[in-house]
Amino acid sequence: MSDADYVQDCRLLESGIRNVQNSAYNIHKELTIADSSSLLQTRSLIDASIAQIAELQTVLKRLRAYTQNANDVTEKASRKQMYQQLSMKLQAAAKDLENEIQQYINACNVQRSTSPSTSTGGIGAGNSNRQQAGSSTTTSHELIDMSSGGGAGGRAGGGSSSSSSGAGGLNLQNNYNQDPLIPTTSSNNAYNTTTGSSTSSSTASSSSRSNNVNNLPYGTIINQPQLSQFQQQAQKSFLGQEITDADLEQGRYERMVSVQTRMEDLQNLYTDLSDHVSRASEQFASIEAHVLRTAEMTHDAVNEIKITANRDFRQLFRRMMMGIVVFLFFLWNFFF
Repeated sequence: MSDADYVQDCRLLESGIRNVQNSAYNIHKELTIADSSSLLQTRSLIDASIAQIAELQTVLKRLRAYTQNANDVTEKASRKQMYQQLSMKLQAAAKDLENEIQQYINACNVQRSTSPSTSTGGIGAGNSNRQQAGSSTTTSHELIDMSSGGGAGGRAGGGSSSSSSGAGGLNLQNNYNQDPLIPTTSSNNAYNTTTGSSTSSSTASSSSRSNNVNNLPYGTIINQPQLSQFQQQAQKSFLGQEITDADLEQGRYERMVSVQTRMEDLQNLYTDLSDHVSRASEQFASIEAHVLRTAEMTHDAVNEIKITANRDFRQLFRRMMMGIVVFLFFLWNFFF
């Protein structure tokens, strides 16, 4: 582990902390919009930020290893201080991100609480479509019965001597022949038409329509599959709307569970960072105590050196004085 790797990891950790802070700010801006697209984009930002915090935790562990493996006491103390500062910065960034994730969860809960109204609207739309399909089916059924009744009236009108009844019977007979759901080849005995001349074309049409509904079950059997087909289409659209709303609700729930899981992971990272900071503080305090004891021992050593130096000087001074006295004594004896 060289010093270059240590410096590179320190720079990497500082840049990563700045990126996490920027991500928290961007998440806060996205939450001010609080719609479905912004929440999806916010979720991607949260995932990226949590992954980056996990990488920064690995880098922080490497810095701790660098600090523990330092040989010099001064270098080890400086690395401890740097480790403590970076740990506190990363802890603050993780706390800000945790607050923004909590705001994201609250926004998702608010949007989820408003979703039942949307689901109710979809169900109401499905019921409306089904009612509209049923009404259109009933209308087509009545039109078919009226056309078939008109055909019977036309046949009855054709048998009478009235010119107005004959004209009305011709028009209804044409409509009867144009309807593909009513069989065109049938005997006159299959229809129970009234005998005698009708007073007006409307009376003949209404009586023939009544006779057609009461005495022609074959026409009703033909129209019945068409009615069930409309109902099946309406039910399919209604069930499709319900399945769509259920899928959306399930997707929101799964996203909430995923965010909650990542929130718990972030809290675990935050706890690990707190433990690292507390251990670093304890070790820094122990290092500071060792430095103070070393300073005291150094001061005592300096005092001992000073005392030793003074003692040696005094001994040398005494020897010099004794030498001078002996020299003067021999000089005195030599001359005198």
